[in-house]
Amino acid sequence: MYNLEKSYGGAQLELRCLLVMNDKAFKIYSLNIQACLNIECTHAKTTSEALKLIEKDYYYEFIICQPENNSKISMKMLLDNTLNRKIKLKYICVGENPIETNDYKEMYVTYMTEPNDIRSVVKYCSDCLGVTIEDIMSVPTSEYYPIPIDFFICLDKSPSDTYIRLGKDANEQYIKRIHEGEGLGRKALDRYISKGVKFLYIKSELRVKFIQEISKNLLVILDDQTQTELEVAKAIDKIQKVVAYNIDLLQVSEELIKLSNGAAASIISQCEKNSKMHRLVNLMLKSKLSFRYKHSQVTAYVALSILSQMSWANSEHRSTLSYTSFFHDIILSTDAMCLVHNSKDLEQGNFSAIEKEIIEKHAQLSAELIRKVPHVPAGVYSIITQHHGSLNGVGFTNVVPESLSPLVTLFMIAEKVAHIVLKSETKELLKKNIINQVKDSFPTKCFEKMLIAFEESIN
Repeated sequence: MYNLEKSYGGAQLELRCLLVMNDKAFKIYSLNIQACLNIECTHAKTTSEALKLIEKDYYYEFIICQPENNSKISMKMLLDNTLNRKIKLKYICVGENPIETNDYKEMYVTYMTEPNDIRSVVKYCSDCLGVTIEDIMSVPTSEYYPIPIDFFICLDKSPSDTYIRLGKDANEQYIKRIHEGEGLGRKALDRYISKGVKFLYIKSELRVKFIQEISKNLLVILDDQTQTELEVAKAIDKIQKVVAYNIDLLQVSEELIKLSNGAAASIISQCEKNSKMHRLVNLMLKSKLSFRYKHSQVTAYVALSILSQMSWANSEHRSTLSYTSFFHDIILSTDAMCLVHNSKDLEQGNFSAIEKEIIEKHAQLSAELIRKVPHVPAGVYSIITQHHGSLNGVGFTNVVPESLSPLVTLFMIAEKVAHIVLKSETKELLKKNIINQVKDSFPTKCFEKMLIAFEESIN
């Protein structure tokens, strides 16, 4: 059991959080938060109760609100009060977001759309406090586990009974829509998606079985030599989403390892099938795949092209770079976050304070996730940590240290090239323009050899 404390004005105080929600939700959330994090939980049933508690004592590490279907709880009033008083509090809004995010983007507010995904809430709190994944795994899940609906598109048959959630709070119920072993109709899934359904649900104890089944289907696509390049690309994109969604909430499983290894190998294969960069870039630009995957694939292509110019290169270096390409932005959950490539992009982006913090630390956080995966090629952790030039994986530095290894500088150039060509979209890609932009980005001596190798690789 952790005994977490924080110092305020020289006094050591036990950490506490304020839960603004109904009685039933409070019992569930407080039980898990106290059991896993040893944080004292205070209950407020209404906004007015919460404001009085905050007025009296605002040393709460987190304020967790569940305003769904409850007119007595106003997330907006709580945030406005905090904003006006200029105090720093971390808010977690559980359930559908009822407010305009942009009004509070400078505050520490995070949104979790699934009211029953208790483990995700505890996981977020643990990340802020530095508690390990092993402690989070002891948190019991709710009866039903949310699965992003687009994951089901990869399946021919459902590996388990599948439910849809209707109603909220006291009226909440889970209705079985698909029986185990039944075929999944693409029209039905498209209909749910068009109605704004983001998750379908399975029994929590079957979530590993679900991951096993989706993994098997995706790996079949990767191994099928008759699949088109686009179908393989779609499969790798889906694998990246599956790994990202599960790796920080579940212990690393055999299935996730197989998926990661299969995707890394297929990234190399996709590169080998395209002798010219513009062909691969055109395939990426024309597809509706996520920017994170497109960026990973083009980065790998450029990195392997530069590597081919190195006399010391070997097959292990190829594996290292493909694995790094797959995982380097794995912690970033949206394409908008993946598009940030420097401090200017971060400041100009429409991000909440929490999103900014994740982007700022994404190299460090992604590298920490890779530590959980056994038998990763040598060098992956270091390259991911330093791929924006910072030795500790935090921030975007303009002064790159000379001590960076050759593979780090190689990867940084490759990632920059991928960013340039993918952001250009339909604009004509001129080699000279790309080379000049990359040289301007890396003027220091430690990049000289790799920049020469890059020029030779695209001539």
